[in-house]
Parts: sequence; structure tokens; C-alpha cells
Amino acid sequence: MSIQFTNLSFAFDPLGERLFDDLTFTISAPRTGIVGRNGSGKSTLLKLIDQTLAPTSGSVSSGGRVARLRQDLLQSQDDTVADLLGVSPKLEALRAIEAGSIAEAHFDAICDDWDIEARAEAVIAKHVPSLALDDVLPRPATTLSGGELVQLTLAALELEGATVALLDEPTNNLDRRSRAALHAAVESWSGQVVVVSHDVALLNRMDAIVEIYDGAVRTFGGNFDAYRAQLATEAAAAEQTVRSAAQKLRQEQRERQHVQTAMARKEQVGKKWAANKRAAPIAMHAWAEKSEKSRAGEQKRAAAKVEEARERLSAAEGRVRDDDTIRIPEIDPGIARGRRLVELPGSNRDLVMQGGDRW
Repeated sequence: MSIQFTNLSFAFDPLGERLFDDLTFTISAPRTGIVGRNGSGKSTLLKLIDQTLAPTSGSVSSGGRVARLRQDLLQSQDDTVADLLGVSPKLEALRAIEAGSIAEAHFDAICDDWDIEARAEAVIAKHVPSLALDDVLPRPATTLSGGELVQLTLAALELEGATVALLDEPTNNLDRRSRAALHAAVESWSGQVVVVSHDVALLNRMDAIVEIYDGAVRTFGGNFDAYRAQLATEAAAAEQTVRSAAQKLRQEQRERQHVQTAMARKEQVGKKWAANKRAAPIAMHAWAEKSEKSRAGEQKRAAAKVEEARERLSAAEGRVRDDDTIRIPEIDPGIARGRRLVELPGSNRDLVMQGGDRW
């Protein structure tokens, strides 16, 4: 199973700048994370996959049925488990028919899906064992834990027959237990998962990372840590290339200076010979003309080498990435001791900073 992008171009304004331009690549790993700077087009890529957006040119094709995980897990306080699974209309029609209804609308609602109740209970038992109870479908969704809500929404994707699940920042606003439940649900998903996320713990459960950078797309095998390690290796190599190019430029600049100094000395010698009339005027003129051409040639070659070295340095510097960094402003020393300032979730433990802490 794979998602194929062929000569994909996309712009929100057909006459404006393109976000993607003639991209061809494939997403084939069972679990793929999409990363990139804010505004690089990560969420747009998901919308192109599920056809919420259409390419400006090119195509996107998937070998399976695509569905997106709901970000608003509770759309209403009146939602039931059946509502979250998207089966309420069919269950209501089924109950009406069981009660004797012969209305065409009820039969159309079921659409030959007569075992919908059994299938719904089966996916609940599979994905949310804690809810594998009798008569769970009418249960108010507000009584579920955050983790159960997350697992239930993934179960809904399977129930509708999705083989490709799209998740856009799925762990936003989830507590630690709910995040853990989502991580487990993603790992147990039997189809293909494509995730846009900043959650390192989730990205480290991926089989591949797709990076969007300056409009280009690259695929890295392995999880997020492997991706970062590859970037670090490339960055070190790029920086070494810059250092070597800068050293070469300095060398060529010194050589050019040596050439200019040598030419100046030869010119002084020639002037002395001319002043002392050590050769016939015709010979002196020929020698001067030849020397001038020689100096011009050497200076031109030296200048060309300097310019070539400068271009190589510029090209090397262009290959050094200007990745985003986190900058934390200075904290007001007057903040009360013990007041929580920030909590950063981690794969092993959370990092909590509070007033009075020293780092």
C-alpha cells in the first residue's frame, strides 16, 4: 500500500506562488511522520491526500480508502459512543425497522449494513477493551476518559473501512494518559498511518519521516531520532565543506596577492632597465609589451581562481541549513517561587520549569 504523488504542484492562488512545485515521491511505510517548519505545507499535504484540496497540477493517488482522525473528539456534549463511531443514523434506522417500520428512508440509511451493531461492538472490543460492555453504544461520550475517546475515534476509522489514517497534530490538548493511548492505538493500527505532529514520542514510533523543507520533500527511513541523526551528519559535512571552501578562498587570495607583488617587482625592474638604457629602444618596447601581457594574464588567472573559490564558498554556505531553534526569553526574576512556567512532555519524562528553579 502506498500514496503516490506525481508531478504535484499546488498553490492556494492559481496565479500566486506555489507551495509545492512538480513534486514526485511516494509514501509507502506503514507509519510515516511528516515534519517541517510551520507554514511549510504539512497539513496541506494531508488535505491533498484526502482530496479536501485538489492539486493545481499533477496527481495524488492512494491504494486504499483514506480517512482523517477527528481533532474535535467531542463535537457535542450530547454525543454518544455511537455518535463518535458515526453509526447512530444506521442504528436508529435499524431500531425503527425492528419496531415494524417499512419506510424507504430507514432501509436507505442502513444500505445493506445489517450487522452494523455487531461490527461496531467488535471494533470497540478490539481498540477500546475497557468499553467492551453490553449496551455501550448509547453511553454518553462525556463519561469516557481522554484515552478512550482517542482510541474510539481511531476505531471509527476502521469501522468505516479506512486503510489509510491521516492524523494532524493528534496529541494537541491531550494529557499524558491520552497521549499514551494514542501512541498505542497508532502502533496497533493495521493499515497505513500518516501523521503530522511535533510530538517526538509519537514521531519516534514512525517507520519513516517525510520532511518538507523549502518546498522540497525528502524521505528518511527510520524514526524521528534517526532523522535528526541523519540531519546532524549532513550538517557536520556541510559545515566542514564551508570551512574547506573558506580556507581555499583565503589561499587563493594570498596567492593573488603574491602574484600582484611579483608583478610589481618585475615592473620596477623593467623601469630601471629602461632608465639605464640597457637595451635598444625597440627591444625595450617589445619586452615591455610582452611583460604587460604576461602580467595581465597572470593577474586574470589569479582573479579567476579567487572568484571560483568565492563561488564554491557561497555554494557551500547555501547547503548549510538554517533550521529553527527554540529561543526562551529571560524569565522575570519576580515570578513567585513554585509557579509553573512551562511543561514540556518527553518520551521518558516531562520537563517542568517553575519559578525559583535554577538551570
